[in-house]
Amino acid sequence: MKLIFESRGFQWLDFSDSDNSVIGFVRYSSDKKEKLLFTFNMTPVTRENYMFGVPEKGFYKEILNSNAKEFGGSGIGNLGGVRSDDIPRFEFQNSIRVTLPPLAVNVYKFMPEISENKEVTDLQKEINESDTEDIVADQTPESEISELTNESESVIEKIESETELILSEDDKNQNLTIRKTLKCQLKKI
Repeated sequence: MKLIFESRGFQWLDFSDSDNSVIGFVRYSSDKKEKLLFTFNMTPVTRENYMFGVPEKGFYKEILNSNAKEFGGSGIGNLGGVRSDDIPRFEFQNSIRVTLPPLAVNVYKFMPEISENKEVTDLQKEINESDTEDIVADQTPESEISELTNESESVIEKIESETELILSEDDKNQNLTIRKTLKCQLKKI
């Protein structure tokens, strides 16, 4: 990510909350596609549910929490990130609610929303198109079935781990349905 080192590469999220001693800003890449959000809580008090306006709808992955246990902090944070809401805040149409650890800096990387996960959709099509009767009639040796089952579960776990942070709740429910359907079909074998 190459940041713009000019004024157009910087934008305030909030700089006027002197009562809570909190500030936030965004740094943009040269093409403005990549964004890093920086939040600062300059008091020894944890700020729960603190709202910042954000430039785009999506997931904001927490990539640095100076209050993490690895840095000698208490570990208070945002469990890896937060998803934006369609709630306007200042000049922004979307916002996030975060926990601001005491005397800490948090950095978030913007992850755009993916409307439909291609791997999940392809897997669902494959399941729907397969004919369970043909699979059962195939009489595949049990060792191959076990190997295929393990391989299928491995693929599902990989898809889940790679998409966990960027899936909406609807996508997560669809992913769970696909996983259950696949497991049922594998049990029929």
